Amino acid sequence: MNAGAFEFDEYAGSARGLFARPVMPGNIIALREHIQAIKYEVFLDGGSLGTPVDLVVADVMLTALAEWRLDKIGYSFVFEAPGTLWPLAAKRYRVVVTFTQTSLAGGKNFILVWQVNTKDPTQ
Repeated sequence: MNAGAFEFDEYAGSARGLFARPVMPGNIIALREHIQAIKYEVFLDGGSLGTPVDLVVADVMLTALAEWRLDKIGYSFVFEAPGTLWPLAAKRYRVVVTFTQTSLAGGKNFILVWQVNTKDPTQ
């Protein structure tokens, strides 16, 4: 299982878009046609905060790379994560997104991880 990781600071309870360019095993950038299922799970202090949640592939995966400011290649995954995923300040949450490839793309799973360090919105 391949994995990539991102880290950012965010105010507790604030929504944020999670953007990525998922790279499948074999170093191929994943597009909608390559992915059959996506789930996410949120962890705090190493423990899961609930059961994995399914995402609708068509809602979060693009059919072509979209431009972004990070590089000239672009992104193909965007998940508008609600602030309810990281409600408490001064905590470190991990959002683990598991992608399952279509059988034609290899049928394997790979993950991306976002580490969210929460700040107090009142300070």
